[in-house]
Amino acid sequence: DLTELLLLRMELSLSETAPAAELKNHILSTNPESAKLHLALAEIFAQNWEFDAAIPEAQRAVVLDPTSRDAEIALGMAYWGLNLFRYNEETLNAFTAAHRIDPDGFSTNLLLGSIESQFQRFDDASVHLHAAIDVEPAAPEPWYQLGMNAYQQSHLPEAEELLEHSLSLAKDNNEKPAQLRTALLTLDEIAEEQGQIPDPSHLAQENALKQQMLATNGSGTAEVASNDRSGVDLPGVGSLDARSLPDQAGTKDATDAT
Repeated sequence: DLTELLLLRMELSLSETAPAAELKNHILSTNPESAKLHLALAEIFAQNWEFDAAIPEAQRAVVLDPTSRDAEIALGMAYWGLNLFRYNEETLNAFTAAHRIDPDGFSTNLLLGSIESQFQRFDDASVHLHAAIDVEPAAPEPWYQLGMNAYQQSHLPEAEELLEHSLSLAKDNNEKPAQLRTALLTLDEIAEEQGQIPDPSHLAQENALKQQMLATNGSGTAEVASNDRSGVDLPGVGSLDARSLPDQAGTKDATDAT
């Protein structure tokens, strides 16, 4: 029942733990063998950062429907969130399984390429990120990730070109401020490492994006910044759209003052 699922989401957002647990049990009692129902519950839990609760629901959805790409993605996202969006074998395995089911999809290629980037499997990541570009060449996310990967490998001219292109594609879209700010900060570092002066226009943009991130995080929206230097652009928690979720900053903590 859609109304009950919406009510469960609301109770979780309000930290009404006991009523939420009771409602979840009631929802499952109506159709315990429904993969779609378990998947919906997994996504609701993930959206509320209840990743430990999302994992068993996603696992059950995978068991009930082994051909479900969305169930594998939900499982991978839940493990990713549980591990603070750092690399882990469970997420890699789930995204690999999702890619086997849908080898030509934008989301499956972007997600697999992103987790492979965290494992520094750059050659594999390049294959899947370019496959995502083949599907949606105007999407900035795979270009950004390729740029961050190039920077990690000290391919500075290539990284500069890729990051500039990702910014050109995202110029009218500030929905992912951490990604945009990280790209700008990384371009500044590339300029300095090449003995050049960073673009002075970047500073105002970086500060504006930082303020946007602080305001967004203050309202509880899931946008993650980390200084693990992976550059990984994460899709949104509990969402199957691989462009709707948190970022992990690459070369600098995207919330650091500059």
